[in-house]
Amino acid sequence: MKSSAHVLSEPFSESMAFIIQDLFLTNGVHYIQVPHVHTGRRIMYTFLRHFSPYKKSACLSVQCSIPVSSYYATDIYDALLRGGYLNSSENGYNLDGFFYDQCHYDFMWIEKSWQSANSSLAVDGSHVIDAFEHMIIAQQLEKSIPIIIVHYGE
Repeated sequence: MKSSAHVLSEPFSESMAFIIQDLFLTNGVHYIQVPHVHTGRRIMYTFLRHFSPYKKSACLSVQCSIPVSSYYATDIYDALLRGGYLNSSENGYNLDGFFYDQCHYDFMWIEKSWQSANSSLAVDGSHVIDAFEHMIIAQQLEKSIPIIIVHYGE
């Protein structure tokens, strides 16, 4: 599995643009840190709009106050809620079901923030994201698609 980590800030140099492009086109889990959600979304949406070969992108976000644009990506948290996959059972969430039924994406990003404990996802948010990341590893999804973990905060 290929993995890398980068701290990004705007404006981007030409060399940083090539690094970002490489991250978005290489299977594996890649980590980027940006100052805030607006910068992270701008990076994601710009790439998906201008450079992306992907037809089915998805985002698991902790930023419920700023919805994921359905033009660019499926909102995974919304899909988990609508599909009933977050109904807790004694074994936890039904993420196995989601991965088998709906998780057929060719690019994915997961947004994380030090503020996630205070977000509207706080009831389950960090637990859902942790459980989702464990499922990605268990399903070896990172071997077949690029997965970007976006950390917000300085």
